[in-house]
Amino acid sequence: MSHRFLSIAVVILLAASAIGARRRVVRPSPAPSALVVYVGPDANGQAQVFTITPDGSNKRQLTLMGGCAYPAWSHDGSQIAFTSGSPGTPEIWIMNRDGGNQRQITFPPGGQNFVPAWSPDGARIAFSSVRTGHPEIWVMNSDGSNQQQLTMTSTPNGSNAPFWYPGGSRIAFASDRSGTTQVYSMQPDGSDARQLTTPNGAQFPDSNVPVVSPDGAKIAFWSGIERQYGQVWVMNIDGTNRRALSDCPPPTNCDNPAWSPDGRQ
Repeated sequence: MSHRFLSIAVVILLAASAIGARRRVVRPSPAPSALVVYVGPDANGQAQVFTITPDGSNKRQLTLMGGCAYPAWSHDGSQIAFTSGSPGTPEIWIMNRDGGNQRQITFPPGGQNFVPAWSPDGARIAFSSVRTGHPEIWVMNSDGSNQQQLTMTSTPNGSNAPFWYPGGSRIAFASDRSGTTQVYSMQPDGSDARQLTTPNGAQFPDSNVPVVSPDGAKIAFWSGIERQYGQVWVMNIDGTNRRALSDCPPPTNCDNPAWSPDGRQ
């Protein structure tokens, strides 16, 4: 399992003015009341979901259960999906944007379920599950019903980290099916998988955690050496024009990119 699955420093930005919209759109600038959702330690050192404004003010703890990771905004801004491993195995939960109405939507048996990603219309959630023995991409209705497996990967680390294209036309994900972990995209039914990255020299053989820009033109992602270190990169949606955005000296690691609502940051 990649080191990104163990990381809880995931941040996703949401413009409050996007509430009510059913898809992401490019905006001239982030709304002043934009929020960042992230995971951090509470007073007891337990991993919880928080929101905060981009200037670092108005920090608010939303969960109390601990063991939380991978928070993800619904595209209308009304709900947050996240993973909690407390108690038991990691399972997917959803809650209102203020932390209210928390409910679990995946349950054992069925393996560990994590890294939820909302479809643009809010009707479905793609996620990773190890119920077959290693990570694969699954999709379900947003209430947890009608769970379907999208990828069937024979390699050890499988397929993981799904992220929907705007409009829901495709799903970006990472897989080691080619021997190294690379970024791919596929149709929402799992068909037509296309490899978008390849090894890029000795320092950057692996790529992971793809996130598609709000306008659907680019993909930000991590690339480096799995379980060691790497940088945040960006490329065109077809995998061309790849370039590094960060310059973290080894052994430090820059990871888990997230786009601002206007796509500028």
